[in-house]
Amino acid sequence: MDSGIPLTLFVRNKQRVKHLKSYPQIESCDIELEKSNRRLIAEQLQGVDTLYYLIHSMDALHEESFEQTDLMIAETVAEAAYIANVKQIIYLGGLGVERPGHPLSMHLRNRQQVGQRLRVSGVSVTEIRAGVIIGAGSASFEIIRALGLKLPFIPRLAYHQGLCNPIDIDDVIGYLLQASKKPEYLGTTVEVGMARAYRYDEMVSLYAKVILQRDLATFNIPLLGKILTKKVLARIVSYLSAIPYALGKPLIEGFDAMAVKGEYAVEKIDDTIEPIDLVASITKAAEDEKAGKVESFWSIPKPLQVLSRDKEEFIHIDRSSLSSDAERYREQGLLFEIRERYVDVDEVDMIFDEIKKIGGEYGYWSPHWLWKIRAFADKMVGGPGLEVGRRTDKAKIRIGERLDFWIVSAYLDTQERKVLTLKGRIKSPGDSWLQFALIEEENGWRFTIRAYFNPSGLFGYLYWYSLYFVHKYIFDAMM
Repeated sequence: MDSGIPLTLFVRNKQRVKHLKSYPQIESCDIELEKSNRRLIAEQLQGVDTLYYLIHSMDALHEESFEQTDLMIAETVAEAAYIANVKQIIYLGGLGVERPGHPLSMHLRNRQQVGQRLRVSGVSVTEIRAGVIIGAGSASFEIIRALGLKLPFIPRLAYHQGLCNPIDIDDVIGYLLQASKKPEYLGTTVEVGMARAYRYDEMVSLYAKVILQRDLATFNIPLLGKILTKKVLARIVSYLSAIPYALGKPLIEGFDAMAVKGEYAVEKIDDTIEPIDLVASITKAAEDEKAGKVESFWSIPKPLQVLSRDKEEFIHIDRSSLSSDAERYREQGLLFEIRERYVDVDEVDMIFDEIKKIGGEYGYWSPHWLWKIRAFADKMVGGPGLEVGRRTDKAKIRIGERLDFWIVSAYLDTQERKVLTLKGRIKSPGDSWLQFALIEEENGWRFTIRAYFNPSGLFGYLYWYSLYFVHKYIFDAMM
C-alpha cells in the first residue's frame, strides 16, 4: 500500500474497498468478468505491467459448475491481458500432486486447469501453488477453528489420510511480491508451503491443543467412518462453522489428496523466504481474530456480498419523511417494518456506539431466545445461524464482513449521517435487510430502525406474515 505503485483493483463491488480511499494510487473497477466485456477489461488494463489473478468462483450459485465458470473467467481475463500488452500474470493456484490412492479432487484439479487456461493467451504466467492458507478470515482457518472448538473428538476417517503443506497468509503475500521482482519466477510454476506436511485432522488437533489447550482424542470407529461421507462432513462443517456448504464441500473433497510440494518446490529457485511453522501461523491468526484484525472475508460467497445493483439501490438514507419512505418501499414491492423517533444531539454517538455492538453474545436488544430459535431453524436447512458476532473491531466496521447471519452491506459515519445496513444470509423465501440510521434534520436527529423483505413468490409473503406479531414485538423492543 505504501510503495507508491499504482494499483487497479477489479472487485465484485466497489463498496468492499471504500476503506482504501485514502490511498490516491489505488483505483477500483467493478466490470463483470464476462466474455462480452473483454474489450472493456482490456481498456482498464492499459498500462498495466503485472496482473495478479486471485479469482476463485466457488459460491452458493455454482456448487456443481464453479469449475466451468473459473475457466471462462480465466480465459476472458487472459485474452484481455494480451490485448492490453500485460507483461506478466501472477496466479495464485493450488497445490496438488497426483499419487496412487490419492487422486486430485475436482477443486484442486480445477485450480491447475485455470493456470493452463491463463497461459493459452500467450502472456507470461507465473503460477504460485499454495495449499491451506492460514490467516484470520480465511475459509480454511475457519474450518480448522470451528472443528477444533466444537468437536468432542476426532473420528479417524479413511479420506483424512491426504497431506497438505499449509502456509501462512503473510508468507503467501511475500512470494506473490517476489514473483513480480525476481526474473527467476517469470513464466514458471512454483509450489510454496511450510517445511512439514500435515494431515487435515492433525491441523485441527494442533489448533485445539495450542489455542484452546484441549487434547482432542482420535478414535477409529469403523461404522462412523462409513456414515461420515464427505458430503455429510461438509454439512456438519457448515453447521458448526460460518462456512457455507457450497464452499466447504469442494474443500473437504480434497481431504484425501496430496496437496504438497513436488517437482516445482520454490526452494529450487528462491530460498530467501523461510515460511513460519504451523504453530506460529495458527497462533498469529487466532490473535488477529481476537484483536479484530481481519483484513479480508474469504468465506463469504459472491451472491451474499454487499449490495446487489438491481435490488438494493432503493435502500438508501435521505431526509424524506416516514410516509414517503413507506410509499417508496411499496412501489418496490417490499414488505417492511419501520420504527423511528427523534433523539437529543448528545445521545447520537452513544446510540450509534450501541448499534455497532450488535450480534454475537451481545444480542439484538430483544429476547435472545427468539433469535436462537430462528437461528436453529436456519441451521437445520443449511443456513449460517447465529455465530459469534463481528470478527473485526466495532470501531473499524468493514463493508462485506459477516455478523451472525448478516453481511454488513452499508456503513456510514459522518457528522450528519450514521448508518449501518445488514443484509440477511438467513435461509428464507426472499431477501432481507436490517438498517439502523441516525440522520440530522431541521427538527433534530431522527433515529430509525428499518427491516425490509423482498418476498420471492407466495411463500415469501406467507413467511413474512407468519412472523407478523413477532416482528411487531421485536422491533418495538429494539427501538
